[in-house]
Amino acid sequence: LNNQLESNSQKIMELEEKAKIIASLEAENKAKALQISNNEDELKRIKMAVYNSLFTYQGNDLNIEDRDGKVHVTLQNDVIFNSGSTKLSTEGKKAVQDLANVLASNPELEVTIEGHTDNMPFKNSNIKNRELSLKRAVTIVEVLSKNESVNPKNLMAAGMGEYNPIADNSTEEGRAKNRRIEIVLTPKFKNLIEIVKN
Repeated sequence: LNNQLESNSQKIMELEEKAKIIASLEAENKAKALQISNNEDELKRIKMAVYNSLFTYQGNDLNIEDRDGKVHVTLQNDVIFNSGSTKLSTEGKKAVQDLANVLASNPELEVTIEGHTDNMPFKNSNIKNRELSLKRAVTIVEVLSKNESVNPKNLMAAGMGEYNPIADNSTEEGRAKNRRIEIVLTPKFKNLIEIVKN
């Protein structure tokens, strides 16, 4: 009888321990789900702020989407740069300054400016596509940096040249889509690394 009681007591203790583990896992999963939901809300907020600041460029010239925990803003080069130039057009400068205001209000955002071109070489010019794309990205970084509330440590320029096309370079329409600036906004989510690890 004593052996039976000890066995039953042991089983009860084991069940109680398992119940504690299950409760702990459930609480952990709820916390992760809440953090992920908060991160998604933050992405939506950032996306809407960018959308509102650049609404005058809506249409084929501007695309804003969130992918992989980042907000991607795509502007066609023809909108913000003169053809073959690294100097911002008047409209382009205003668009970048409007974006700087969003970044100033979101100082934790890491920002990568990616310049992209089509695969056509420039006539009467020794400049290569990758060089042009990098110079354009640097131009945007410089304009963003003029806003004193934007942290220059969070800004990075990248020249992708013709090596990451999003459309067919064999058509004029495709080449026009490939000539673009992509601005990638990466929030510094709290506990995101821990969520991914676990």
